[in-house]
Amino acid sequence: MRLAVSYSRSCSGEQIINYEAVEACVVTMAADLNEKVKRYERLLREALEKAKFAPIPQSHMYKVAGDYHNMASSYYNDGLHFVESDDPVNALVCFSYGHAWLDAGARLGLFDVDDDVLFTI
Repeated sequence: MRLAVSYSRSCSGEQIINYEAVEACVVTMAADLNEKVKRYERLLREALEKAKFAPIPQSHMYKVAGDYHNMASSYYNDGLHFVESDDPVNALVCFSYGHAWLDAGARLGLFDVDDDVLFTI
């Protein structure tokens, strides 16, 4: 979203910022951010539930799948912490990074997935 600030000129020619317009934009951006955080949290939670390990147990790649899943889960938990701390920007970062770990794992064949909404397959 592009922040549109309206200006006017005073009698002396100085620019005057319309702070009501700025505040309205900031409120809208915050609402958009909070909605996106909730959506990305839900998407990562669902992806964590659906990502099933594809490699043979006790194989090296099974361990790698575990590492990828653990990274995604750790980012999910960090994101929840940031939500509780009222830090939506870092929460969104964590949920996005966590999903990226799962998506990369799916592309590498570490996870059996059949959901092209949650994963890039």
